Amino acid sequence: MKITFVLPAYPTKPIGGFRIVYLYANYLAAHGHSVTVVHALKYGPLDFPTPSWPRPVRLVWRRFLYRLKSHIVPPIRWQPIHPKVHLVFAPGDPDESFIPDGDAVFATFWWTAHYIHGYSRSKGRKYYLIQGWETFAGVSSLIIEKTWLLPLKKIVIARWLMEKGESIGAKDMYYIPNGIDLNVFKVTRPIQNRTPSILTLYHTSKWKGVYDAIAALQRVHERYPDVPVTMFGTTMPTEALPKWINFVCNPPIEKLVNLYNSHSIYLAASLIEGWGLPPAEAMACGCTVVATDIGGFREYVVPNVTGLLSPVSDPNMLYANLAQLIENKDYRIALQRAAHEHIQQFSLEAMGSHLLHLLNQQISDKNEKEKTHG
Repeated sequence: MKITFVLPAYPTKPIGGFRIVYLYANYLAAHGHSVTVVHALKYGPLDFPTPSWPRPVRLVWRRFLYRLKSHIVPPIRWQPIHPKVHLVFAPGDPDESFIPDGDAVFATFWWTAHYIHGYSRSKGRKYYLIQGWETFAGVSSLIIEKTWLLPLKKIVIARWLMEKGESIGAKDMYYIPNGIDLNVFKVTRPIQNRTPSILTLYHTSKWKGVYDAIAALQRVHERYPDVPVTMFGTTMPTEALPKWINFVCNPPIEKLVNLYNSHSIYLAASLIEGWGLPPAEAMACGCTVVATDIGGFREYVVPNVTGLLSPVSDPNMLYANLAQLIENKDYRIALQRAAHEHIQQFSLEAMGSHLLHLLNQQISDKNEKEKTHG
C-alpha cells in the first residue's frame, strides 16, 4: 500500500504526537509499504532572515525562499526514521500537489483534517489520527468539533476520546491505543535494585501541570531530602528550579532510556492528555507512576496495581502518593513490576498490526466496491 501522513509542522525537538506518527511510518515501511510523511511548514521553523528591503523586493525574496524550502530535507535528529520512509517538506500549506497518489492519507492535527477532506480521491482513503482534544493551542472546542464531524475515518488513541467523539455525534471511529517501541524502551537496570527516586517532565505549557508537580516535590524534599529528583524537558526552564532538582535538557533517546532506568517513580501531573507517552515509556523501563486521574493516563495506569492516581490540580495528594511509595519499598517494587508487565500489551508491533489490519480490510473493501461499480 501507499500511505501518507500529513504533519502540521517540522519538529526540531521531541513531540509525543509526532513520535507516534514516525513510529507508525517506520512500522509500515518495515512491513513493505510505501510511506510518505509530509510536513507542512506554514508554522515550521525553517525560517530564513528577511532583510529590511523594500516590500516588493521582500516579497520576491520570500517566494524564492518558499521554493528553496521544499528542496531542503532537514534530518529528524530526535527520532530514528526508517530509510524507506519518504520525508516531504511543504513550504506553507500542505496542498495536494505535495501529496502522492496512494491508498490512504492521514490527517494528524485538527487543521490538517480540512486539507485531507479536500484532497482528490486519488490520494487514497481519508483518515484522521486523533491524539487529543486539541484546544491546548487556544483553539475553540467548536472548531475542533467540526473537524471530528468531517467524513473521515477516525482513529482515536484513547477510550476517553472515543467517548468524546460519540457524545458529539462523530462517526466512523476506531480505537487503537498508542504503541511503545519495546525494543528501545526496556528495563536495563534491575527493578529491585532501585532506591526511591523521582523523575518528571518539565514543560512550558500550563496543562502539563508542572507547577503542581513542583509543589508536590517541594513537600517530598522537605520530608525526604535524600530522595533524588530529576526533571527533563526539551527546553531550559524559563524560571529557576530549586537547586535540589537535577535538570536534563533535551536528552536523546539513549539518555532518556537511561533516565527512566535510573529512577523508580515517574510523576505525571498533567491536567489533560490524549494518552501521554512519557509515563508509558517510564513503565516500560521499570518505573511505577504517580499521576493525575485523567483519561489519557487511565489507558495504562491501573490504580493501586501499576501506579497511583489522584485528582487533577491536587499537589497534596500527589505528595501523599509519592510519600507512600517512598516509605513502602515492597509496595513500590510490586507496582514497578506490575507496571512493566502491564505496558507490554501496548507494543508498537501490536498497535501497528491493528492499524495495518484496519487499512488492509478497509482499502480492500473499497477496491472491491469500485470494481463492482466500475
